Amino acid sequence: DALIRFIEQEGRPEIVTASSLLKLKKYGSPKVLPVLERAAQSDSELVRMSVAEASSRLSISLRWPLLKTLLEDEVLAVRTESARALAVDWSLLSSQQRDQLKAPLSEYIEAQTFNADRAYARANLGDLYRYQGEVEQSIKQYQRAIEVEPYYESSYVNLADVYRVIDRNDLAISTLQQAMVNQPRSSAIPFSLGLALLRNREISKAALYLKAAAEKSNSNDYYWYVYSRAVASLD
Repeated sequence: DALIRFIEQEGRPEIVTASSLLKLKKYGSPKVLPVLERAAQSDSELVRMSVAEASSRLSISLRWPLLKTLLEDEVLAVRTESARALAVDWSLLSSQQRDQLKAPLSEYIEAQTFNADRAYARANLGDLYRYQGEVEQSIKQYQRAIEVEPYYESSYVNLADVYRVIDRNDLAISTLQQAMVNQPRSSAIPFSLGLALLRNREISKAALYLKAAAEKSNSNDYYWYVYSRAVASLD
């Protein structure tokens, strides 16, 4: 409630309002919806663009009407970010809704392709194709992201997750082992590797990686929780 009141105060710089809106993304409560609806009508493109990410925890039934109007925004970044945010729930969208996303998603793909020499852009394409169930295209983009920038951690983590979904845990493990070499400072990589090893029932080895992830993360209580559960299962 205090955050909502802060956001609704007038006269603040747009960057402050946009940054505050992003803090709402940890809430899935419908009570944030009126705030986001007003933000979607803001004169500031920065504020409008923040609505896509800020609404990420809301159900698709609430997010669709909220972001639908932004799919035709005059600003390219607002259109494409709104389309990307809605594509996350691709499997829940109707054929009509998917059709409405075609144009802004084409613009999104074009923008990411323009920056294809950067890992984040390749990974963004990998994410989009993953949402849409295009497994081969998704794998290809994550692999290219790794080739472009071998230290970009999300490329490995998301590629490993695709391998998990298609029941290729062996490839998930080898991908994350490669990642450990190329990005040793990451906490997300050893955590994902620990989970992959748990799926293989290699609990002792998994616990080592889960502990390493928790220690590197410092503030991630969930990592410590998973590690403690893994250790408990050894008894």
